[in-house]
Amino acid sequence: RRYLGKRFREVDGLGDGAAQGSSFRRTGEWSHSEKNFGAMKLEFVNRTQEVLPRRKLERWMRKIILLLSRRGLWRRPYRELAIVFIPNRESQQLNSRFRKKPRPAHVLSFDYGESAELLLAPGVIRRGVKHPGRDFDAALLRFTIHGMLHLAGLHHERSPKVAKTTLQVEETLFSRVVRS
Repeated sequence: RRYLGKRFREVDGLGDGAAQGSSFRRTGEWSHSEKNFGAMKLEFVNRTQEVLPRRKLERWMRKIILLLSRRGLWRRPYRELAIVFIPNRESQQLNSRFRKKPRPAHVLSFDYGESAELLLAPGVIRRGVKHPGRDFDAALLRFTIHGMLHLAGLHHERSPKVAKTTLQVEETLFSRVVRS
């Protein structure tokens, strides 16, 4: 059973598909935006009430993928990558279902072979920041990078050595994306 972005409603039987639109503010059920990055289609889906920095997210994703590729870490040639922003409750349900953890996750990643999905919970991320404006964007970027590293195959849970390497790569990517 797949949870892939705009097909979520049909797969889980919650309704029938998405309304297409270019705004990243939630309108009606949801809104989404699509961009092509070479051979990969990148899709942004916002299923929350949050107003998110779409152009900034697109710029970040382009830079993250480029930097991961240059480091030899982006080996998966996904045809489609969906970045889906989900409500806290949905994050908690998915985290419980797939990771057996009863709390909502900041970020979850799913690799389906030729496609992948990065699920971010902006409400959970926002709860952890001190200054909602600037700090939220920085936290959103950090969790986006964290999820992308999981999709690139770096899983900090495997060992302390991998955790250290992952943290170093995460910090390097964060500083380079912020500078660009």
